[in-house]
Amino acid sequence: QVLKAQASTFLFTIHKLLSTTRHFPNHSFPRPSLPISKKKIPIHIMSEEHVRTRVRIVLAAGFSFISGWADSTCLIRYNAFATMMTGNFFQLGYTIVYPKIDYDQDPSTKVPKNRLPDPDFYTAVIVSYFLGLLLYRWGEAKHPGKVGCIFGPLFALFVAVFEYITIDISNEDSYVGEGDRWIVCFLAPVFAVQNMLTMRSGLKVPTAFLTGHLQHLGMFAYEVCFGSVTRDDCKKHSISVLIIVFVVFGAFAGAAWDYFLGTTFALVPIAPMMAILFILHDWVFHQQARAPLLSADAEPGTEVEQASEETPARASASAPPPQPLESHHLAAREPLVQVEEGRQ
Repeated sequence: QVLKAQASTFLFTIHKLLSTTRHFPNHSFPRPSLPISKKKIPIHIMSEEHVRTRVRIVLAAGFSFISGWADSTCLIRYNAFATMMTGNFFQLGYTIVYPKIDYDQDPSTKVPKNRLPDPDFYTAVIVSYFLGLLLYRWGEAKHPGKVGCIFGPLFALFVAVFEYITIDISNEDSYVGEGDRWIVCFLAPVFAVQNMLTMRSGLKVPTAFLTGHLQHLGMFAYEVCFGSVTRDDCKKHSISVLIIVFVVFGAFAGAAWDYFLGTTFALVPIAPMMAILFILHDWVFHQQARAPLLSADAEPGTEVEQASEETPARASASAPPPQPLESHHLAAREPLVQVEEGRQ
């Protein structure tokens, strides 16, 4: 694997050298007789640029689509959001003045007549989302690089089973039913983990919050018109455009499902997508983190590795003992004292 990595680096250098000949009309650089291999670089030794261009687009589009679909379904069912809390904070402040929202215009939402005030409901959703953030941090600390592989299949199974269970319970006088709004409290932690996975791990971009992407696109549009942009800037901001488009497309797909098929099993289609994207995210970026180790120049048993394997006790024993602070200052002041005596 180390030899493959070095060979790939050598071929890339030769290719870059040959690409500069297009700037010289006489082709002063001779071309080699052996053709350059066009074989694709294995994914386990891909650079960050390769991963960004080939896989990051798919992951960003998939997570954005799931966020749009889930928020569209939860807004239709429960008048709340499961993936972003800005709308829930707004509803919390609004319902303090108007404690009970009128759901009569939305027949898909069933709430009991003696329900709790709406501020309690939105507070519970926000707290549930916060617990999901703690759950992600715990998984990140206990199993670094494996959060998606652990939580992805579990969350997908949870969403599918939960959708199936809530169909048979539709009593309007109960607090659990097909359109019961308290179900959002169970969905919010799931999407909290998804948001943190995309923001803190390999993607490092939010896939459910669009305001920041829109602001970046506004600054980029100004630079295009009145400044200067590079190809890397275009690639960076294309991700923002992609996320916005797929969030809107996911919201459209979720609303279309409700329009043609009703709210039954509305979240089931995104459950397998969630499991696949979680696992794919961890697999790709975990292998990317290992790529520098595969292309390292140092071989096993070298002085570098022996120094890194040295225990802290041996390192501290081999280090010279620290000098006292006062003796150090006195030693530094002795030449100055001798100079003063010589002048006198």
